[in-house]
Amino acid sequence: MRNLWPRQRRSFCDLQRFVLKNYSSQNTSKVSTEVKKAQLFVRMDPQHTGDLFKHLEKQNELLKEAHKTMSQEIQKLMVEEQMMMHKLYELTVTHRKNNKEMKRTQNVLEEKGILEEASSLAMIPTGDEQH
Repeated sequence: MRNLWPRQRRSFCDLQRFVLKNYSSQNTSKVSTEVKKAQLFVRMDPQHTGDLFKHLEKQNELLKEAHKTMSQEIQKLMVEEQMMMHKLYELTVTHRKNNKEMKRTQNVLEEKGILEEASSLAMIPTGDEQH
């Protein structure tokens, strides 16, 4: 493949004209790729490196701050999760105890009910005993 972009420096507009001149309108994807390359070339021009460096430094600081904030938030959420799990454990233990106690009470009441029924049946006079 031939080198389509001359080695000497050119402006972005010159590059666009060059790309549009050398590529047919049928092959638009290749044209857009070359235009994107040209935009990248213009951004990396040495006169813009200082601005680019400042921008990257600022982005780096912002990312570090975001990382720190997110780490703190994750730590808070982990502590909150531990507290909630502890409360859930306490609640389930209490619930189990209450269920056991309720079953015992029901068993006792059922036994008393059976005993009361049996004793009340024994106290009801039958027709034979009245005479």
